[in-house]
Amino acid sequence: MSSSIDAKKIMAVVKSNIVIAICVLVIIGSLVGLPYVSNGLMEEVKTSVDKQSRSYSGLKKIKDGSISIPGASSVKAVVNRAIIDRIQDVANDRKNESVSVLDAAKSINRGGHVNLDDRLFPGHDLPSHELQIEAPRFQKRVVEEYKSLLEDVNAGMPPSDEAVMKGLDQVRQQFLDNHLRRDSVKGLSESEVKMVRAELSERRMGLYLREAEKSGVYLELSQLDPPVYNERQSYTPKDLFRWQWRFWVLEEIIDAISKVNGPEATVIQAPIKRILDLRVRDLMSMDDSGGGGSSGGQPPAGSSQPSRPTGPSSSPTVGMASSPGGGGGSAKRSAAGGSGGSNARSSAGGSRQSGSAAGNQLVVASVPAAGAEDFSVSLTGRISNALYDVVLVEASLVAETSKVSEILESLASNRFLTVRDLAISKMNAYGDLKDGFLYGDSPVVRLDLTLETIWLRSWIQDMMPNSVRALLGIQPVKTESTDESDEDDYS
Repeated sequence: MSSSIDAKKIMAVVKSNIVIAICVLVIIGSLVGLPYVSNGLMEEVKTSVDKQSRSYSGLKKIKDGSISIPGASSVKAVVNRAIIDRIQDVANDRKNESVSVLDAAKSINRGGHVNLDDRLFPGHDLPSHELQIEAPRFQKRVVEEYKSLLEDVNAGMPPSDEAVMKGLDQVRQQFLDNHLRRDSVKGLSESEVKMVRAELSERRMGLYLREAEKSGVYLELSQLDPPVYNERQSYTPKDLFRWQWRFWVLEEIIDAISKVNGPEATVIQAPIKRILDLRVRDLMSMDDSGGGGSSGGQPPAGSSQPSRPTGPSSSPTVGMASSPGGGGGSAKRSAAGGSGGSNARSSAGGSRQSGSAAGNQLVVASVPAAGAEDFSVSLTGRISNALYDVVLVEASLVAETSKVSEILESLASNRFLTVRDLAISKMNAYGDLKDGFLYGDSPVVRLDLTLETIWLRSWIQDMMPNSVRALLGIQPVKTESTDESDEDDYS
């Protein structure tokens, strides 16, 4: 028997059993290729299972997750379009409320303070010699505003000694003529002299009482230290803006005192009887030069030299605008003030910016970030920063003893004002009566207050000249240049 396989016989067998042969080949191919195919299928199945597992986990998180809608407690719910729309509505409402609060704060802070000259602040770039012409006119404008402020609060003072003596001389002569039938006091008996003195004393008290019942508070113009023009001094836009800002500060304080007393109160009835002194501190406190242009380093009249800087520290090379803003014009305090500038973002980089149309450059001072605090300065911790400026006022008042608490609470009501410090001392009411100050029957005390006022830059910076903006760390803005200034309507 041959050991070799007869190929022809094999092919004959295969052809006669074709189906069996095909099945044998398939079985053999499966045994060889099945492991490779199964490995590929396993990888594909594993990938699919992992993907489904992750999807399941995500769906489970969505199903079991909680949703927090602002203003409501967290709830378990599936995120859907209705919920997304509701959250968006709430977010928009909160945004609108925030904007409303900021607008309300700005409105309260600005109050009735208006720009006294739309052309000066920030105004046009006037040559220095033209600005010197505008300075005395604006000074008169500011003084008139101080006088108007005193009228608004019904301020008054006791009659002068000359007026009292003149009135009493007439009373004495009438008393001698009508009651004693004498031409003079010579030859009067002791009892008659007492009668004359009693009559004069009563009439004198009547003069004091009449003034006390006419006035809302004892205060006179000289106590406010209005600006005084010095023809030998060269004025800058910063000097003029200091006059205006200082007026705003005192206007705020006096208005607060007037609100405490009430619109119809007289000195006799008012909780605050007399304003002894008002001193402004830390106004534009980054400025250490004391007014820019005054001799001997002294601040110009009507300004306030800071006794202790609480605002941002300035660079020693803070620039001044060489082409100052100018113009004349006037504005009534009862009318809306103009704003000649646009909002500018505060800067803390000390970078150089163009400060005028002529291309002069100003160095923008570095300032603390918005809302920065320093509790080493005071209990409030407030310092001047990119958001607001802190200006202090030292106030000395004569007040009714029983209403001190009410006064302290009312002063800060609905305004950006805080009583930072307080000292209470006895008041010699009878000693003041000799000078004509009549406070009424209730006991009085002296209040020495440190009042902290806040000035939001969101409105006040629009009126600042570029030299002031740079001084306080605010980016200067481009101002218009003009060769002809408009005629003013104040003199």
